[in-house]
Amino acid sequence: MSPHTNKLSLLKAVRVTAMFLALTSLSACNKAINQGEASQKKPTQTHAMVSESDIVDNAENMSVTYQVLSNTTKLDCDISQETKDCYASELRLRFTKDLPASGWFILFSHLSPVQQTTSDAFDIQRLNGDLHKLSPKKPIKAEQDYLIALVSQFWSVSRSDVLPNYFFVYHDTKTKVIEASKEALPTELELNSSYLPYANHAGHFNTDEQYKRLPDDQTQKASAASIYLRNKAIIEAASDGQQVSNTRIIPQISKINVNDKQISLKNGLNILWPETDLIADSEKSVIDNLLSEFALLQDENGIPVSIELDPNTTSLSDDSYSMVVSEQGLEVSSVSMAGISYAFVSLMQLIDDDQHLYVGEYLDQPEYPFRGVHLDVARNFRSIDFVKTLIKQMHFLKLNKLHLHLADDEGWRLEVDGLPELTQIGGFRCFDPSERTCLLPQLGSGPDRESHVNGFYTNSDYISLLQYAAKHHVEVIPSLDMPGHSRAAVKAMEARYKRLESEEDLVGAKQYLLSDFADTTKYSSVQHYNDNTINPCLPSTYAFVDKVFGHLIKLHQDADVPLTRYHIGADETAGAWFESPVCEAFIASEVELNKTEDLTPYFIKRVASLVESHGVIAGGWSDGMSNVDKAGIQRMQVNVWDPLMFGGHKGAHKFANANWRTILSFPDVLYFDFPYAAHPEEHGYYWATRATDSFKVFQFNSKFITENKRLWVDRMGKPFPSDPKSYPNIDESGSVEGIQAHLWSEVVRHDSVAQYMYFPRLASVAERAWTAPNWQVDSPNLTDTEINQSISDDWKGFSFALVNRVLPYLEQQNIVFRVPPPGVVHDGERLLINHIYGEMNFEYKQDGEWIPYDPAKAPSSAEYVRAGVPKTERYSRSMSISDIQAATEQ
Repeated sequence: MSPHTNKLSLLKAVRVTAMFLALTSLSACNKAINQGEASQKKPTQTHAMVSESDIVDNAENMSVTYQVLSNTTKLDCDISQETKDCYASELRLRFTKDLPASGWFILFSHLSPVQQTTSDAFDIQRLNGDLHKLSPKKPIKAEQDYLIALVSQFWSVSRSDVLPNYFFVYHDTKTKVIEASKEALPTELELNSSYLPYANHAGHFNTDEQYKRLPDDQTQKASAASIYLRNKAIIEAASDGQQVSNTRIIPQISKINVNDKQISLKNGLNILWPETDLIADSEKSVIDNLLSEFALLQDENGIPVSIELDPNTTSLSDDSYSMVVSEQGLEVSSVSMAGISYAFVSLMQLIDDDQHLYVGEYLDQPEYPFRGVHLDVARNFRSIDFVKTLIKQMHFLKLNKLHLHLADDEGWRLEVDGLPELTQIGGFRCFDPSERTCLLPQLGSGPDRESHVNGFYTNSDYISLLQYAAKHHVEVIPSLDMPGHSRAAVKAMEARYKRLESEEDLVGAKQYLLSDFADTTKYSSVQHYNDNTINPCLPSTYAFVDKVFGHLIKLHQDADVPLTRYHIGADETAGAWFESPVCEAFIASEVELNKTEDLTPYFIKRVASLVESHGVIAGGWSDGMSNVDKAGIQRMQVNVWDPLMFGGHKGAHKFANANWRTILSFPDVLYFDFPYAAHPEEHGYYWATRATDSFKVFQFNSKFITENKRLWVDRMGKPFPSDPKSYPNIDESGSVEGIQAHLWSEVVRHDSVAQYMYFPRLASVAERAWTAPNWQVDSPNLTDTEINQSISDDWKGFSFALVNRVLPYLEQQNIVFRVPPPGVVHDGERLLINHIYGEMNFEYKQDGEWIPYDPAKAPSSAEYVRAGVPKTERYSRSMSISDIQAATEQ
């Protein structure tokens, strides 16, 4: 008899009792939503007490204002929570119609858990995640201000923290969104002027206490004057008299040898495609479309372009190409069709406005084989058109890996045959306390199933996406995050269980169940959920994984685009399963398991083995991978996402030296859900850094990672402490495959905002992933002055190409992109304006009219100033110059 037998028998008996108790408590959140406080009567008894017309009138006409008061004032924070930091804010409500003390309540999203509420009229209760419930304590009077003081975890320094779509719940199931809490959506003209949507009720962030996180936060809010001084430092650091090459494109070509001669392409190109099965018609169509967009004709009488595709050539690496331009024509050669396609992308940027091209030789190859872009469609859904547009722009920038984050707590976005609940419930957030038809609202989604933040990709959608990506030479890496960040899957499979249980099919109900109903563990995830982890001790969990992964394999086969990489996720599971009877029994029965903390590495390794058995490379996030025993499994991909302030450089070296397929994913510089600037009008999270603009991404040294510390400040605006240990060039490990930009979508509710967050920062990512400038490797031996000069010299050429080649193309493609605001100072007599991109158009506003800025006739004052991209209709956000003090420019 096994030494575990008696223990297992006891655990089974305990589990039977615990399961019964757990099943009776599954509706706790449901009860909290519907029943409210003890003083509130049952909803079925209150229908006559609350008038629907009064609810509707209030929803349409009441006022709501949310104002952060201070992040820096010492408060009585709940030290039992995950952070000792908290902030003060207030919610002000003014109703238009009297409402009774029961029969209704308001649900709203608040990113930080509310710890304390001070109000004689209302209580606030956090339900799960960011969903909070506001309940009346007494009858509410019309035309009276109700002020609710809040103390919440962490801090809040941005208007995008304030989530929209508060809504009334009444008559048990009816809902009505409060108009005053909806988003103020910018017009197309405003979008093209770098304005973003915000919740109508979001207050201002004008004081230090409001836009600084803690008393010792040294972050300075971006102002016209501070921007000017930063721009000036970058401009003046560059070498005197430096000229930008006419052949400078993005990303920069590795080696160019040209002369002063040019050929004209006005008569078009005659592309001489070789007879080979290695080139698909769909790949040719991408090039045809590209030429058309740049008004470059294809004609039999045009300049001949010979194509040589030889996969056996050893002198060229994957994705590299050579292009020889002579007066007789062009010769393009590569080992892959991707390289041929990239040559034409370069050609489109190299031709001038008169369609002339310099004669010479262009040799180009990428620094990294993995040039990635991450897109989170789980938190808030992105349309299929958005994803395809992103893929097209990735191709234009020679980015080649799309990490598609398809499932998380807030949504499951991929149809899986045989598991309809995954998308019909997991793909939608609406008001259903039972979560039998949708998930609960989160992230300001509101109560409506039809919201644009909801949705999923059908099998045909996903197949078409794969095929579109393939012809643009972009590999799609699907990710269905497990075992943490899995609430959508967990709740969908619980709904499936209940459906089949009601049909008396208990075997089918348990087949893909992801929950141990007897688990009484109390935990809170990073996003404040208490029920978002897949139980790794259930056989049905692995049946589910096998089912879903098998479906993914089939979709890729149907698309004729083999699945080569799959991202498990594998992060942020701390605190789960400690009181799970199933896991107690499982740990007792498995020799390699000793404690609950061993379960996540076990799950990762087991799933990775499944993935690899299909010939697919498995990947995951660095925190989940850090304790995985690699014995018996192949080289896995790891995304190192620890910030520098938490030792991210150490983790990167650890994984690279251990021969993992290392992808640099530092949030300090590669998380594009972070703001461009430390300003409350800029969207984004900011837990690792307050500002990440295109220049900062351009500065990123992927070779000597600690060198970035002397260029940047930490998330509190302070210089990084020096690291006494010397770290070598990380590329010497031979395991760094590349870098990846990331866009998580918690506060990105619109496709237009997602584009704004990506562009133009992706151009800087493309530059760093494709090109390795000398200053990266030389950096440890350069003084601060020398490294800043080298970067500024390089930036001058990059920004020239960005303004003259990339941004006009983005406008042509109707891409929303950010134009940085200008810097402005007053020298005592006139306004001086500069810009980080160098040559830009400036305008100032006087008496309501925009006037072109002429340095020779600079005005002494103005209301606002903005920058515009030459040859486009795109502008920056208008900068108020009221904060500029008259001072002599130094």
